[in-house]
Amino acid sequence: MTEARPDGFDERLIESIARALHELWVERKKSAGWIYALISSDERRTHCDLVQWERLANADGLLWDVRMKIQILLEIGYEVVPQKAGKSAEFATNSNGARMPD
Repeated sequence: MTEARPDGFDERLIESIARALHELWVERKKSAGWIYALISSDERRTHCDLVQWERLANADGLLWDVRMKIQILLEIGYEVVPQKAGKSAEFATNSNGARMPD
């Protein structure tokens, strides 16, 4: 995979986003009754990626995916701006004025 990095985004930020997305995905899967297994099965509700970030076999793929999604958002006119501590989530807007929830 090509090592692309959106301008202004260092690897720590990319990893923080990827880690948070993975943790959210794991939480949602587990709350829906999914469990870890070596072999993923929709029928059995098992998945091999229901592990902590440090044990995730495909972390590089998730990092690449986050980089590409940020790059796409930037290319279509969105700004990605970090929230200030203690401030509630705001809506981001693109250059066309479209609103996107945080």
